[in-house]
Amino acid sequence: MTDRKVPAETVRPDDLDQQQRVARLEPPERELLDRVAAEECLDLSREADIDRSTMATWGAERSIRAVVLRRLLVENQWQVHPKGVRLRGARISGHLDLESAALRCPLVCQDCFFDSPLPVNLDYATASRVTLLRCNLGGFRGDTAVVTKELDLAESVFRAGAVRLPAADITGQFSLRGAKLTGTDTDGNALVADSLMAGKGVLLDEKFTAAGAVRLHSADITGPLSLRGAKLTGTDTYGNALVADNLKTSGDVFLDEKFTAAGAVRLHSADITGMLSLGGAKLTGTDTDGNALAADRLKTGGSVFLSQGFTAAGTVALTVGRIGGDLSLVNAELSGRSALLASGMHVDHQLCWRPKQPVVGLVDLERASVHRLVDDWSLPFAHWPPAEQLGLTGFMYEGFGGDHPATWEQRRDWIRRSHTIASGGKPARFASQPYQQLACYYRQSGQDREARAIAIARRNDLRKYGDLSSSRMMGSWLLDKTIKHGYQPLRAVGILAAVYLLVFFAAWGAQHHDTAIVPAKDTKNLTHAPTAQHCTADYPCFYPAGYAVDVVIPLLNIHQADNWRINSNASWGWTWTAGTWTATGLGWALSTLAVAGYTGLIRKD
Repeated sequence: MTDRKVPAETVRPDDLDQQQRVARLEPPERELLDRVAAEECLDLSREADIDRSTMATWGAERSIRAVVLRRLLVENQWQVHPKGVRLRGARISGHLDLESAALRCPLVCQDCFFDSPLPVNLDYATASRVTLLRCNLGGFRGDTAVVTKELDLAESVFRAGAVRLPAADITGQFSLRGAKLTGTDTDGNALVADSLMAGKGVLLDEKFTAAGAVRLHSADITGPLSLRGAKLTGTDTYGNALVADNLKTSGDVFLDEKFTAAGAVRLHSADITGMLSLGGAKLTGTDTDGNALAADRLKTGGSVFLSQGFTAAGTVALTVGRIGGDLSLVNAELSGRSALLASGMHVDHQLCWRPKQPVVGLVDLERASVHRLVDDWSLPFAHWPPAEQLGLTGFMYEGFGGDHPATWEQRRDWIRRSHTIASGGKPARFASQPYQQLACYYRQSGQDREARAIAIARRNDLRKYGDLSSSRMMGSWLLDKTIKHGYQPLRAVGILAAVYLLVFFAAWGAQHHDTAIVPAKDTKNLTHAPTAQHCTADYPCFYPAGYAVDVVIPLLNIHQADNWRINSNASWGWTWTAGTWTATGLGWALSTLAVAGYTGLIRKD
């Protein structure tokens, strides 16, 4: 800006001060005054592409003092166009401190070097727009700052300390896209933005890197939150790389496409209107509790994708969550000792279970509910975890899906993996609900044979895994071997028929054995003494078939047993007698079981 000579009698003291201040400015600073008044950007680089590695060597010819910049932004000494202060390729000398200031215009710095080791300070400040694009700064802080348009720190490098924006209110978008946060605070945080409010999304993506944890605790974001492709190489003192507990966002959350975190990702009680995507994410570290993804009580309006190469070195915790779409674990790698903890979780649509490799850690689905379970039984046991590492008690579903569905035998064995056998003083663990749920599904699908098979398996497995007394175990074994716990009552009829035939042939053989079968009534007054082999006119004949009916079938009486009996004094007489008593007992038992099976007295689903 050129100095104009004004007649002495017309020069006011304020004008003289103004001229003196301008005269004390360096040439780049005077040029800046001209440009900001003329709605132009001051480009001190004179280059199309700036070598950012040489910024620290820039000299006085590119230097703008921070105090001059502050006067332009805050004070009314010099004229500034409403488009604000725009700089490119400048060296900002000294500490830019705008704490509690109300910026009268936007600040736009591109490819600038802030040489102070102290952070650019906007604590409690109010601004319309702040853009520090591809800059190199000692740091940045804006505690409870208010930005009415946008805060853009994209592709900038922050040399020391944490970028701080707790309780900041940004009406527009907040961007750290492609930025590099190389410093941390004493707690290991690289970005602290607890309770941040952003009106048009938060972008921490496209090669964004942070040497410490990113904190978005209780942030309220209208729009998406993107850390797509970000690399969080450090953690806080608790092992967390991303802390977003109680996060609230009206858009999607992207932690995918080669997103990597050296510690745990925390999303406890987060409320996400859209989807949560961790497709291809690599969570290589854990917090102090062993969690790689800690998202208990998570609520989403859309799907949750832990798929397409998603890797978790620790526990994936989704307990008591509510997922409005699908939960997909297709091609996921779960290597934690507790691989998936999802007890009490509700999934509105499908749970897609198809990990890349067999899971060996605990998978807890107890009290969880899904609309449909989709798994792939072309894989070895569908990559479900081994015995005693699967929790299914209370797990509810309406159906199954997938190109390779399980047989009922495979589903039975799937349930069996959720039980434990008593050992070392530890009691066995058995639950009936998984069988009942599976049998209910088969019945509703019209697969009655499979439903019966599962119901029978439940009773039999209770003997192995349940805590039964010896008498109850014997009773269960008997019901299984006879009428399959009431689900196959015809088995009792078949066994009863076999006993009948055995008694029939025994009676037929005894009939031809002298004195083995004799009249049961007094025959002294009869003209001819009857025998089992020879009928007489004055005494009923002996019929083996009828005698077997009287002995074996208690509900029928043909009176053969009233007229004929086994002679216990004959050879093998007591053997014949004991066999008859046994056959009668079996007849009563089998008849009772058959009736109970048909009437459903034994079946209790």
